[in-house]
Amino acid sequence: MINNKNKKDNSLFHMFLLFLSFLLSGIFITVGAFVTLPYKNLSIISAILITLPFRWLSSFFSATGINFNREYVLFTYIQTLFIKIIISFLLTLLYNYYYLKKPVYFSDFIAFIFILFGFFFSEYQKQHSEMIKK
Repeated sequence: MINNKNKKDNSLFHMFLLFLSFLLSGIFITVGAFVTLPYKNLSIISAILITLPFRWLSSFFSATGINFNREYVLFTYIQTLFIKIIISFLLTLLYNYYYLKKPVYFSDFIAFIFILFGFFFSEYQKQHSEMIKK
């Protein structure tokens, strides 16, 4: 890995690779969360052993995306976290709809708006408290 921490390169190719790594991370984390649902009498240890490879792959792609973002300075930390939240929510909705055959309701999107408001509020509060300390 090249050590160019402040390298500013906003090419579409680098952004595509970043989104692809976060998308793959989100896919693996979502599949890992839902893969044990069909098994009714599964012990905790068995469930952990089944989901662990999915979690490892998710961590690998997430760390790759974060390191890639640090190398090419594509987004800020907050923007990166925001992108991961959106990808995770949308993948969970798609997985619920297509795999579990559950309908998607308007309240699901309202809940997502509340999550985003909570995220923005926590960041505003953090920035506001840092300004007061100075």
